[in-house]
Amino acid sequence: MNTRFPHATTNGFVIKLSFLLFAFCLILQPLVSQEQDNNQIREETSPPVFMEPGTHTLPSDEAAEPADTDQVEDEGPDAQEQPEFEPAPVLPPLLESGRRVEGRIDLSSGVNFATYRFNVPPEAMRVVITLDDARGDLDLFVRHGADILDYSMVDAKAISDDYNETLVLSRFGEEGLYDGEYYLDVAYQRERPPRRNGRYLNEIGFSLSVNYERLTVTERISSGDEVSGILKPDEGMMKLYAVRTEGWDSALRIDISDTSGDIDLFISYNNPGINPENAEYRSESLLGREAIVIDRNSSPSFRTGTYHVLVVDQVADSFPVAFTMKSSRDAEAPEDLLALPPIPDPDDPVEHAVGSTVEVIGSQGRGSGSLVSSDGYLLTNWHVVRDAENQPSRDVYIAATLNQHIPPQELFRGEVVRYDEALDLALVKISSGRYGQPLPRNYIFPFFNLGDANRLRLGQPVSILGYPSNGGAGSRVSITLTRGIISGFEKTPTGTYVKTDAEVSFGNSGGSVFNAFGELLGIPTSFYSDGEGKLAFILPVTMIPPSWLKIIDGSH
Repeated sequence: MNTRFPHATTNGFVIKLSFLLFAFCLILQPLVSQEQDNNQIREETSPPVFMEPGTHTLPSDEAAEPADTDQVEDEGPDAQEQPEFEPAPVLPPLLESGRRVEGRIDLSSGVNFATYRFNVPPEAMRVVITLDDARGDLDLFVRHGADILDYSMVDAKAISDDYNETLVLSRFGEEGLYDGEYYLDVAYQRERPPRRNGRYLNEIGFSLSVNYERLTVTERISSGDEVSGILKPDEGMMKLYAVRTEGWDSALRIDISDTSGDIDLFISYNNPGINPENAEYRSESLLGREAIVIDRNSSPSFRTGTYHVLVVDQVADSFPVAFTMKSSRDAEAPEDLLALPPIPDPDDPVEHAVGSTVEVIGSQGRGSGSLVSSDGYLLTNWHVVRDAENQPSRDVYIAATLNQHIPPQELFRGEVVRYDEALDLALVKISSGRYGQPLPRNYIFPFFNLGDANRLRLGQPVSILGYPSNGGAGSRVSITLTRGIISGFEKTPTGTYVKTDAEVSFGNSGGSVFNAFGELLGIPTSFYSDGEGKLAFILPVTMIPPSWLKIIDGSH
């Protein structure tokens, strides 16, 4: 049987190629009987059956009359060369948005798939493909701009064990969504046909629909307006607003606040069909508190009229995310966003450790950090704060936990003052508020005292705090505490690392490892897993360069 399995990729190519070869031969040989044609289709080429019989047809025989070979032989060398006939391509059926079609896969023909097409318009933000009423375990495969020859090289797929499938493509999803033509395969990938009432089925029927979802303006706002919104999974985690700037002087500023998500902003002038490909202005960092300023120095520069603002969470869609958006005609941040509340610092050792463990956001990713002085010095891993060129990130943001039930609040900016690539260690100094505003006079940060890591012994209990990426289902996570023991030591050319069985994951890097007295013993730096178990490796405080300790001690 000719099949197109995900890991048996040549079969799909043979099916498509053989189908085209057969169509060409059929045009050049119109005298072959229809019965012979049908046998060839079933036994050799195995073309897919689309929707209803007759909707997927070959070119007419009249378009390919055989040449008069005797006349060609009689003509001299100067005779005009006869053009070669090229058969018209046979395209799969085109699906229309909102229209449900009935299809079938004729397994008796040796083909295990049916192919369709659909065209994505520029204004579509999401495409929802729904496969219903299947009588077997059918899967969906999608590819942009070209026919599917290999199921391991597609843009998106839905391959659960359910008979029916739903596949969602989004402008902001991992697979992406692009303008233009897509090819869609409905495929049966099991080795044996499905059974009903003890009998194997020769064909599998199904229903198929494609729906394009377009954004509409949620609300129209003016200068100084503050709106609250909720990004919902069933709406693609996006909202569209229109901001009127008639009579404004020279700037438009948009700020996002009061959110637990990693929110991004896209803005275009007078374009309700805005998407990531055509946005004129964008802010899509790892922050939730995003901001965009459009003024005379922007490109394009500020204009009066209507700006369309798209608010989106591109990372997660597990649950709704609330946010506040404020528009203003001033390039400076609104006054109410400049406030810097104190970080809670209770006497309890664990609660104190929570206040002393911050989230660190560099240009390439998020991690954790451990405050080690009252004026804002903190330790973290170098890989958390380096940029794509292996240099310190120009902008380092610090978020602190004010409420343990929600992600930390992005309050501060910092700068890398020292780093050691071999140790994967960095010293960061908090230098200002999130928007560049100066820190309040006598602002005090909670911080860890350094413990004596030389006295660590096997079996001693330790606690780890940080912001691991698996610490929540949203695009940003709340602080997470794990516990374990000292599991061993690893001597390396750069120093002796400490092993622990405490759970550590991506995002924990640079966080705090502390004892029962709340003293910092080290920072989690890496972990290793062989599929059976996992150990984390701690850089102990004894490996902090002495010159860094002088900076930290001198700041108290």
